[in-house]
Amino acid sequence: MLLKMIHYPGDGPRRPGVAAHVDFSWITLVAQDGTGGLEICTPAGDWLAAPPVPGTLLVNLGEILQFATGGYYQATPHRVTTGAEPRISLPFF
Repeated sequence: MLLKMIHYPGDGPRRPGVAAHVDFSWITLVAQDGTGGLEICTPAGDWLAAPPVPGTLLVNLGEILQFATGGYYQATPHRVTTGAEPRISLPFF
């Protein structure tokens, strides 16, 4: 298990911060601040904002879970954008 604090500096207009990827884990729990910037890819290939909801954790499924279930559960493709406001994310792998 790993808890990682990630700081994205606020330095301008909204732009890519972390390229699209899936996590190499069973699941990832993400505590977000109110800034936003996390986007999730739907099965149709559309990118949707994952707005922060106070008092909740976002759950992303990882590649190990996908492998262990023979693909029944798919890893969650996601990416991060940055903008004018700094962003802090606390993923727990």
